[in-house]
Amino acid sequence: MSILPADIIASLMMRTLYKPGTPAYNAVAFNKYTVGYSVREICEDARKLGVSLPRIESAL
Repeated sequence: MSILPADIIASLMMRTLYKPGTPAYNAVAFNKYTVGYSVREICEDARKLGVSLPRIESAL
């Protein structure tokens, strides 16, 4: 693979390894450690419980 240009390798990887439904795609798409994930989770739970969080919601 080192003889192929990087853009061709990237294109092949995006078409085979990182298409929706593959484990690699799911690992990136549903990453729970991204910035703001926990804040979004808190806001979703607060909405379900009927709690208002105006300061946090304005930050999103």
